[in-house]
Amino acid sequence: MCGVILIGGALVIGWHIKHGVLLSLAQISWLSFLAIFGSFMFGVLLGYHVLRSIEVQDVYLKDQTITDAKIVMVMSHHTIVYKEKKVYVVRTEDVTKIVGTLAK
Repeated sequence: MCGVILIGGALVIGWHIKHGVLLSLAQISWLSFLAIFGSFMFGVLLGYHVLRSIEVQDVYLKDQTITDAKIVMVMSHHTIVYKEKKVYVVRTEDVTKIVGTLAK
């Protein structure tokens, strides 16, 4: 659903650019609402997926290990890890290894 909303908005904007037509204030408002709603829904779905996932990982950092954690997101600069209702944001360059297993 999130993808459909974002693709639909991109198509509307693309059509207007191609035909040289300016967007009205109402169209800009709706596209902004759909972008915010789509982003919100993506975040909610990602959060539920991480919480319900049975796969856990051991994240080895340069100076410590986070065991039985769930990976939320790995980006170029930061890695986000969830464990026991706590969220850890670590620098990706500090992550040396991630080993995945199924939860017991």
